[in-house]
Amino acid sequence: SLSSDTRPVAGMRENTPRVHALTNARIVPEPGKEIARGTIVIRDGRIEAVGANEKVPADARVWDLDGLTVYAGLIEPYAQIGLPKDGFKKGSASHWNPLVHPEFRVQETYRPTEDELKGLRALGFTAALAVPKAGAFRGQSVLVGLGKTDISSALIRGSVAQHLAFERKSWRDQVYPGSLMGSIALMRQMFVDANWYREASQFAAKSKSPRPEHNISFEQLASAAQGLKPVVFESNNVLNHLRAIKIAKEFGLQAWIRGQGDEYRELPRLIGSGATLLLPLDFPDKPPVASLDDELNVSLARLQHWESAPTNPRQLHEADVPFVLTSSVLKVRNKFPDRLREAIAEGLPEDVALAALTTRTARLLGVERELGSIEKGKRAHLVVSKGKLFDKGRKIRQVWVDGDPFDVEVKAKVDPEGSWDVVLDPNTDSRMELILELSGDPASLKGTFTRDSTKVSLDDLTLDLSRLSATFKGDSLGMPGVFRAVVDVSDERLEGRVIDSAGVQTAL
Repeated sequence: SLSSDTRPVAGMRENTPRVHALTNARIVPEPGKEIARGTIVIRDGRIEAVGANEKVPADARVWDLDGLTVYAGLIEPYAQIGLPKDGFKKGSASHWNPLVHPEFRVQETYRPTEDELKGLRALGFTAALAVPKAGAFRGQSVLVGLGKTDISSALIRGSVAQHLAFERKSWRDQVYPGSLMGSIALMRQMFVDANWYREASQFAAKSKSPRPEHNISFEQLASAAQGLKPVVFESNNVLNHLRAIKIAKEFGLQAWIRGQGDEYRELPRLIGSGATLLLPLDFPDKPPVASLDDELNVSLARLQHWESAPTNPRQLHEADVPFVLTSSVLKVRNKFPDRLREAIAEGLPEDVALAALTTRTARLLGVERELGSIEKGKRAHLVVSKGKLFDKGRKIRQVWVDGDPFDVEVKAKVDPEGSWDVVLDPNTDSRMELILELSGDPASLKGTFTRDSTKVSLDDLTLDLSRLSATFKGDSLGMPGVFRAVVDVSDERLEGRVIDSAGVQTAL
């Protein structure tokens, strides 16, 4: 961490100078700015200097980043990491409802696993808002660096926001609320009660009359109820967004909404709402329409959402609705870069995308003097990338968290680079002999299929551990249509299948 360790050390104390110079790098200090070739000097976790002609200190360890680009570390505004597995135990002075515990603070129980931290760092995130995940009034989040697992080293800002959700129980649980109407009523009543509790306590202190019975839940909700601390509503559809906005306006709350990706459906009602969206990029997969039966089973609404969801960030940007981006909601978080590229392809400007992961997020979380850009005096949170950060095939080589480097390696079990003899439908009369050529490292493969002298390129080529997948147009190979290849790779052998648009599989 940036602060000195206050714990006693048994034996010799390590005091290695933490001075680094990152040289010869292309530097993007903030969205819209670039240093074609420059140096970043880091001392004791802070950026000491950045520029094109900075001198390398004599005591610095030099990192030659020729051919690489350095960005400010990305900030994840909604990460359910480091949470206790056994839940939260309410005290005797808490609210009577088991779904209400605004006094819970993630900071006090934060214990992330190394895998949680590595997963976020692999995407370029160097800081995250660790948020609670259970209840209607869930508790308070904490902003942490993603380098260390202990909170004393990771803490950037404590008790950032109060978190709410339209959570309710089923009728079998016999716990209030059991409906959406009840959930809304509970939220409104809690803010009424929190304001009453604060005013009654202040009156009692001035008049020396009896204080109201101590209630830590009302006490901890007071600052949010006054609009002094953000309230984050977790919403699973845009109609709940509108309900959250109405509650926020009624009580003068500072509202953030963790969205769901369907905001375009009610865009006019979000404009000027005063709420900031924590926007996920959970775009739906293409609906199955290979056969007539599939087509009849896919609703128009589903087709419209599949078409419109990737345009959602661009539409919000053009409508001037404030938002930052989050990798939450995605079932597979590693798909976040692909989804981000889809949003950019649909019109979201790259600088806006970068700002929504750096400068905007830092400002929203109240740490713009610490994070979000590469500037003198700020924390050394950096991303080192081969290729532009949002380009397909880019590779994040390293992230820096508070001046400490962490290598990012997405290792494949095999390296399939080279030329392979491939036979389609090998045990039939329609067998076809092809040559598969693969080049590049496992994270950025390129490939082609060749039949006789005809060659076609492979698109969307990815290697996940030992499974290779790609799409290709087969017309010039005598295979009309678009195909998907899924291949398991070993050191000496390929085995898999090719699937056409109707779902028919052919052995490979």
